Amino acid sequence: MVKETRVILKKKIHFLPNLGIFLILKIQSFFVTENKEKFNLIISCGRITAPYSVILKQKLNIKNIHILNPYLNFKNFDTVILPNHDKVKINKKVLNSTGILADKQKLIFTRSQLSNFENILELKKKKVISILIGGSGKSSTMSLDDIRPVLKVVNDLNDKHKVIFLFSRRTPEFIKKFIINEKRSIDNFYPQNNFNPYWFLLNRSDCILVTADSISMTSEALLTGKPILIIPIIKIKEKIKNFHFDLKKQGLIKFFKNDIIFWKNKCLDESKRIAYLVKKKIGSF
Repeated sequence: MVKETRVILKKKIHFLPNLGIFLILKIQSFFVTENKEKFNLIISCGRITAPYSVILKQKLNIKNIHILNPYLNFKNFDTVILPNHDKVKINKKVLNSTGILADKQKLIFTRSQLSNFENILELKKKKVISILIGGSGKSSTMSLDDIRPVLKVVNDLNDKHKVIFLFSRRTPEFIKKFIINEKRSIDNFYPQNNFNPYWFLLNRSDCILVTADSISMTSEALLTGKPILIIPIIKIKEKIKNFHFDLKKQGLIKFFKNDIIFWKNKCLDESKRIAYLVKKKIGSF
């Protein structure tokens, strides 16, 4: 069996709906010499890769698995892995996950690496509180009113606590500036100068706060088994609210209510569970 990973670079056709991309690829496939390499299985992820997966499946007569919504008829796939919050009708081809599939291996560090990070970030004998800041996008709009209550609470903590803010690519500049200007001098923020100890801080934190807009950062935080507080965002889509309400029902998160609290949580490793189910399916192909 040939194992190969291919990265699909974004082209002009990728701005089209997936059905349009598929039709263009279908026409192009009539003029492409058949690849001599034989594959047994295709695993694709994300909207743009879905049409390519279907074309290869039809051309090579093989099985395919797609991660996230393919925006094509599910009949074109043998298995589709979707997060619960997408609220797709029950389908025997669908495997549902809670949140995204995050990589727990990224939380693993050597003793030397742990010690180095501990020294660089000046965390010895500190209770570490990491605050993951998402941002605005199609599903949410972040404002200072969402962030002010958090700063007010963490700025009143004693010096035994170290608070570190972790910005994402979506974090608006005005939010970053507000946090940097208003935080305590002993606290810090990242990324800085291309240095981003994100995964180490998830590993090291005693408590993790996450803005409610980011399903991906919440999913990654859930790998740790640490207490997770969700910072409410006023303007946010209903499906993201439902994602967090489901987590709360499972006892995996609490909502931030003007206090930092610690409790014994449990980790959620959906990648491991889904991988097991996929292996079973592959065996049945």
